[in-house]
Amino acid sequence: MNANRILRCFPLIAGLLLGLLSSSSFAITWDLIGIAPKPIATGIKEVDLHQTVAVITVDLLKEITAIHFKADEKGIAELNGLKSETYSNVAEGWIKVTGWCYSINSSLGTNYANEAYFTSQQDHLRWFYGYAYFTDGKWVGYCLPWVNKNSRN
Repeated sequence: MNANRILRCFPLIAGLLLGLLSSSSFAITWDLIGIAPKPIATGIKEVDLHQTVAVITVDLLKEITAIHFKADEKGIAELNGLKSETYSNVAEGWIKVTGWCYSINSSLGTNYANEAYFTSQQDHLRWFYGYAYFTDGKWVGYCLPWVNKNSRN
């Protein structure tokens, strides 16, 4: 039995399979990780590769009504109450900065999100809540994931 005959016999199944294959083959995957190990949200989206990561991110977030966010051309400022903040202890000489970081295909973004682009519809975008730490006159870490294993959110 050739492929055309199978497609004629099962048009609904064939259409569903082709739709699944095309959406996963030609769309980025993405997730949002807060302070809990479980993602806040995940998805698949076909994107315009000429748009910046920032523009695409805002579009994604607008589609999810359960997420409350503040974002601008540089990235996410706040998402579901997790916002960019700075903590410091001048006497002890340390600074801790929290905020939203992104990676594409597990590589940390080195530019603001409005300066970054996807290179393929098969890229994976991850936004995660992270922190940077300054002590003893130097930055010890940058965009380190802040995951609280006891959190349920």
